[in-house]
Amino acid sequence: MKIPSSSISQSPYLFQTGFGSELHNFSPLNSAKGGYFNMETGKSGFLFGFSFTMAADPTQLKDLKTSTYTAPVEFGFHIQKRVYSYQDVSVSLGLQDIVFQDTDESSQLSLNSDELSLFAVVGSEKEVGSYKMKTYMGFGTGSLGPVSTP
Repeated sequence: MKIPSSSISQSPYLFQTGFGSELHNFSPLNSAKGGYFNMETGKSGFLFGFSFTMAADPTQLKDLKTSTYTAPVEFGFHIQKRVYSYQDVSVSLGLQDIVFQDTDESSQLSLNSDELSLFAVVGSEKEVGSYKMKTYMGFGTGSLGPVSTP
């Protein structure tokens, strides 16, 4: 999952990457996994990113041992642009959850346009003693289409 942020200056890093996992149950093991990569392009203020996830099994706990559910793999892209920066405040706009997923109907990845999400994020960076405090407030559409669950 990509959580938008905004900064008053260009990132000092060539790129950022990370990963995560959620444990829903130990016995039987039920977990979700994911990772991301993003980079800012020069002084333009554009940020491009890529993420991947494998969802956990949504089957009820009592039926997990016999579940035949195969979690879909999703690949998502996002793009964001810093549109305003003044002193310690910045505003960024973007599009995220450009999701490609494998489905039961096809053996190929397909774009799920229902997942697209527009967002705006306001960021503030303040120095508090020898620390930096960054706060963010975001607004978004969530999915632009209805989301179906298995």
